Amino acid sequence: MLSLLKSGATRRFFIAHFQSELGNGAAYVALVLVAYHRLHSGWAIALVLLADFLPGIVFAAPFGALADRFSRRDLAVSADLLRAAAFIAVAVIPSFLATVGLALLAGVGTALFRPATNAALPALVGEEQRSPAMALYGTAVSLGLTVGPALTALVLLFGSATVMLAINGVTFLVSAAILRTVPLGASPRDREGAGSAEERGSLWSSTVQGARSATQIRGVRTLLLIGTGSALAGALMNVAEPLLATGPLSAGKSGYSVLVAVYGGAMIVGSLTVSRAGSSVTGLRRRFLGGLALQGAGMLGSAVAPNLGWAVASFALTGAGNSLCMGPELRLVQELVGERLLGRVFGLRGTLINIAYVASFLSAGAVLAALGVRAVFATGGAGLVALAIAGLLCFRPDRAGTPLPAVPEPAGAV
Repeated sequence: MLSLLKSGATRRFFIAHFQSELGNGAAYVALVLVAYHRLHSGWAIALVLLADFLPGIVFAAPFGALADRFSRRDLAVSADLLRAAAFIAVAVIPSFLATVGLALLAGVGTALFRPATNAALPALVGEEQRSPAMALYGTAVSLGLTVGPALTALVLLFGSATVMLAINGVTFLVSAAILRTVPLGASPRDREGAGSAEERGSLWSSTVQGARSATQIRGVRTLLLIGTGSALAGALMNVAEPLLATGPLSAGKSGYSVLVAVYGGAMIVGSLTVSRAGSSVTGLRRRFLGGLALQGAGMLGSAVAPNLGWAVASFALTGAGNSLCMGPELRLVQELVGERLLGRVFGLRGTLINIAYVASFLSAGAVLAALGVRAVFATGGAGLVALAIAGLLCFRPDRAGTPLPAVPEPAGAV
């Protein structure tokens, strides 16, 4: 996997990505602390967390269409500059309303960055290196989520949380400067299908037509549905995990910290193993469904965990399963969907995933109130295992270029 870094362009891309993900993971904790300090209410935390997901729900799909129409490198650079401005402004403007507004602006930048880079990454490396590249990409995200909060704790020993937000803004400036030198895929005019009527239409029509065309590729619709369902089921534990540690397990805050660290470490290990996934659609499907089953088994294990030791093992299974299914899922999209549709499919996926996360957080609260914390883990785990079984029976993907039979337009359609 590290052989990827022998190429100057690829090395620059991952240097930019790693340092910005570390800053982003650290700023996640810092932003919550700053928001709470400025309002002194639980609503402060809820609003800034919502700001992280809402732009993805509203903008991810049309931003995916932009990634198929314009330079993906320019979009990624613009997204980084937007996030840099947002985080630096949060650090220097003390208003809580400004904090929420700027958090929304940062979320807009993230919603623009993800479909652009996910669609561009396959063109940056050779076909045999796509899985190692996605493994390195996922490892950076996992490291950011795991190591980033520890960096915030270190910064807080010597300064305030706003310092960490400013540092994160600088990491995005560094990322933008580096990515400006990286050739992220073909130019828009050189892509297959560029200049078609679909590409010349409005952004909304391009978004709708692209999603419609992509879901006619065999397996893509099912992959999107399973991926959305897995996000809905898996995210249930985000709400319940601190309550499991401090409640039924009687492990306190230190036990919760251990579980979070184990989960993050297992995600890193799982991400690294994706480097051996290759480009076989059959092999990627097997790894994707296996990861779903492993993640589900881990959550079911947490639902019945009698002590912290048992929970450590189940959280390790869950974290590894999460990364083991996420990497192959993204690789399946890259293998199944043609170049000219990649941005729109990743944008559509981003919209669906963000909707699933919000729905999951709301559902977890309802299950917690009605059935208790263990039921949250049991519900999520059972859902993931059911999705793995359904995928085994119904998910039969083919490579790009094998569409489903055409669906006739309804009478009177324009």
